[in-house]
Amino acid sequence: MFTQRAVKVIDSHDNKNPMFLVVSYTAPHSPRKPLEEIVRNRNQHITDQETREYAAMVTQLDDGVGAISDALSRNNMWNNTVFLFMSDHGASVIPNICMDTVGGSNFPFRDGKGSYFEGGIKGAAFVSTPWLSAEQRGMRSPALLHAVDVYSFIIAAAEDKLSVLRRRMKTVIQLIVTSILVTTSSMFYITIILEGDKEAHMLFDLKSDPYETTNVASNNPEIVKNMIDTIKDYKKDALNTWM
Repeated sequence: MFTQRAVKVIDSHDNKNPMFLVVSYTAPHSPRKPLEEIVRNRNQHITDQETREYAAMVTQLDDGVGAISDALSRNNMWNNTVFLFMSDHGASVIPNICMDTVGGSNFPFRDGKGSYFEGGIKGAAFVSTPWLSAEQRGMRSPALLHAVDVYSFIIAAAEDKLSVLRRRMKTVIQLIVTSILVTTSSMFYITIILEGDKEAHMLFDLKSDPYETTNVASNNPEIVKNMIDTIKDYKKDALNTWM
C-alpha cells in the first residue's frame, strides 16, 4: 500500500516542479506476516522459519524501494533527486522487547532494538544522488549520524528558490558527506543502569571495542563524570517527545 501510493504520487507529478516525498515503511515489524509467496519462493537458503519470515518482510521492503526508484527513473526524475534511506534502529533480537517480532540479526554488534547497545542504535542508511563526486560514491563512514541531522539541509533546500535549488542542494550534500567522514580518535559511549537507588555505569571504547565486550567505566572516572554532566546539561533543554 505504501509503495503503490508513492508510485502513484511520482507518476502524477509534474517533474518541472520540485517534490518532497517521505515513505515511512513499518516493515520489518510485528506482526510477522509477510506475503506467503515471498516466503515460499525467495530466500530459500534460509532454513529457520522465523528468520525466513523476517527476511521475507525485508525483501518486500527492498521491492518497494526498488519500485519507487524505478518510478523516479521512468519519470525522468532520478537524475535530479536526492534519495535517502534510513532505518530507525537495529533489528529486534530479544523476545518481548518493545512487543516486537524477532528474527533479525545485528551481528556482530551487541543486542538489538530496545537496548542502548550498538545493536540497538545502529541502523542501515545510504544517500544516493548524482551530485556526489566519483570519490564519494560507494564510500562508507564509521562516524556518528542521526536521522535528525538530515533535517537542516532539507529545510535549507526547501526554503530556497527553484532557480538555485540544484546548486544549493549540491553544496549541502557535499558538506554532509564531508562532515560525516570526520571521526574522533576514540569514540566513547556510556549507558546508565538503575539498580534500586543507585546508578551503575557502563563505558565502552567503541574504537577498540566496537562490540562492547569490556566495561571500562571504573578505569575512566573522569570520562564518566564528563559524559554524565553533558547528559544533564542536555536534559535541561530537551523535550519529552513521547508525552
